[in-house]
Amino acid sequence: MTAQTFRLLAEASSKAYRKPDDFLSWYQKFGEGEPDFIEKGGTKAYCFETDKERVLVFRGSVLHSLKDWQRDANLNKMDCEEGGYVHEGFAEALDLIWSPVRKWLSTAGEKQIYLTGHSLGGALAVLAASRIDGAAIHVCTFGQPRVGDADFAKGCQKKLGRRYYRFVHHRDVVPKIPPYTLGYRHFGREFRIVKGRVTEVTNGVETVDDAMRQFLGEDVEIPSVVSSVLEPLLKISEMASRPEAVAPALAMLRTIKAPLSLFGGGALEAFFEILVRQVQLQQKGPFVVGPFHDHDPEHYINAFRPLARSS
Repeated sequence: MTAQTFRLLAEASSKAYRKPDDFLSWYQKFGEGEPDFIEKGGTKAYCFETDKERVLVFRGSVLHSLKDWQRDANLNKMDCEEGGYVHEGFAEALDLIWSPVRKWLSTAGEKQIYLTGHSLGGALAVLAASRIDGAAIHVCTFGQPRVGDADFAKGCQKKLGRRYYRFVHHRDVVPKIPPYTLGYRHFGREFRIVKGRVTEVTNGVETVDDAMRQFLGEDVEIPSVVSSVLEPLLKISEMASRPEAVAPALAMLRTIKAPLSLFGGGALEAFFEILVRQVQLQQKGPFVVGPFHDHDPEHYINAFRPLARSS
């Protein structure tokens, strides 16, 4: 993939938060016709094409949408037909629009298919790719949360190989959730963006060392003794997060103060409502407050502007 393609996908992921007329205005600067808009129950996606590619972009979580926050906070896992477990809220969101999405993807012909999205949109792009067979699909996500467990990650890693690009801007908080400690795993090629510089840092299924470096920094050496102690503890935690044992896991989480209490599920609806209202009072842009600043999709677009000009 070229820098121009990465920038196109980053811009599309940002514009997906806009209304259809606004997205159309952006698209008509380089494309012809009109993009398709798919929406049901709060899940939204835009479909468009260029001379060589077809792009499906999913809208991410909207900060002022309580429904989006509650969907993201649902820690329950569900069986995935492709293997392993996946985040129940993400899977249910994709199910709402899966029929028209699958139909649109089936008409790609010889064009390259790109699935993309920012935040929740990236998670939906990964899930969509996991459900499609027989097509060389490319996936590119920005600030994407974890989607499924280790078995799901291994299956998707085998299917997508080096065609899955996952970008993380500096200390973006969203890629750190749902927690590694509850069995969720990233996979694919991770590219870290720091001060406008893009560096590939990992390729494959996430390890405990990878998860720790999200908090400690990429240059930190993790002593092997630390990993050897943490791994069995995390395995116990992961087992407690299975669907049949989610209630005990949530009960344990609720004994821990923030930030872990943020991810407690539907029973914390009142907490989320208060939090969203407080954020709205302080908000001047979509991702200005606190740790959400590094989650702003503009950071991802800016990382590719100089690269696109030079290539």
